[in-house]
Amino acid sequence: MWVNVLRYPHMRIVSISDTHNRHKQLPPLPAGNVLVHAGDFSTAGKVTELRSFLEWFSSHPHDQKILICGNHDKGATQRNGKANLRDWSAQPGHHYLDCTSVTLVKLTDGRTVEDDLVRPADIEQGPGFAIKFWGSPHCRWINAKWAFPHVDDDQENIIAALPTPREVLKPFEKMPDVADVVVTHGPRYGVLDYLPGATDGPRKGPHIGSSGLSDAIRTTRPVLHIHGHIHEQSGTFDDGGGTLTVNAAICDGGYNATNPPRVVDLSDTPETGLIATVVRV
Repeated sequence: MWVNVLRYPHMRIVSISDTHNRHKQLPPLPAGNVLVHAGDFSTAGKVTELRSFLEWFSSHPHDQKILICGNHDKGATQRNGKANLRDWSAQPGHHYLDCTSVTLVKLTDGRTVEDDLVRPADIEQGPGFAIKFWGSPHCRWINAKWAFPHVDDDQENIIAALPTPREVLKPFEKMPDVADVVVTHGPRYGVLDYLPGATDGPRKGPHIGSSGLSDAIRTTRPVLHIHGHIHEQSGTFDDGGGTLTVNAAICDGGYNATNPPRVVDLSDTPETGLIATVVRV
């Protein structure tokens, strides 16, 4: 059924990921209400890379900015990097998600704000349009070199060999039962996760997404899942079950910033309820 979603309240989300220090090489980003980066803004995991990226990310005019890290972003795990992220997140409209959530409201006057900042005067003309985002920087375990691993069930032997508590290595189990948009660095198994020649996926093949993330997505059923990590699979996929998946990786397999940002409108219509629609820009 074709629906003119722009007739109804909608929130425009601009998604990027895997910029790997190429952020200043990018052309101007598309306009939107929310700008999302799904991790791997750095390459070597240095705090200086983190600071450069945060300054650039903050410069954009989008009302709200959502950031998660990725496996390359080890600077975010260091003391100075954590302090930089705390300071960045303290600014209005800046949200760093680490297995946490934020609810944003698109008001009838066009502004997008956090739900706890909505004032009575803001909703005199209507209640607005609320979307809950949940984000996690994790992806399927690769090796001890990388940050923010999730250990899938077929990798349980790794848990026994590590000093890290099990609950830390199973972050996707923290996904809430209800979230409209899920942002993770890595993909779920079988969806935009194909890496030619890889043999370390859940079935020892080239699909290297997380089976634990697949289970969580099936339970939560967000209308939109944004990720990156697999540069070669940048694009979108509608699974037919109500979840649109966006791989927002900007860099290609050669770490060239050649892939476009991905733009999606979230709309709430009487005919369909909440839906996600890819926007061509």
